[in-house]
Amino acid sequence: MAVAMTGCDLCASIKPWEIQLATVHVIFEEFYAQGDEEKEQGIEPIAMMDRDKADQLPQSQVGFIVGICLPCYELLANILPETHPMVMGASSNLKKWKELAEKQGAEKETQSEA
Repeated sequence: MAVAMTGCDLCASIKPWEIQLATVHVIFEEFYAQGDEEKEQGIEPIAMMDRDKADQLPQSQVGFIVGICLPCYELLANILPETHPMVMGASSNLKKWKELAEKQGAEKETQSEA
């Protein structure tokens, strides 16, 4: 039951790409607002909550999907095979985040060479 509840909590990671992307931006805006408050209090926020490090978002999502979402959905699919589309949704979004992370990495590399 716990893995099913976790899967529900992580469900944004399996939505169609446009919804996934919009949801992540809304969630991260909340994180950045918290980071802004922490900075105002003289506290260094963690990278995920620091809007000055927003360029790390794609790589952050790759780590989140690989380390948390996919293991959850793969376990759930082993127990309830009907949930395999959740694995496919997370895998599809992982591919998009990897593409963005690679593109960003290439752009940074190009900028550092200039």
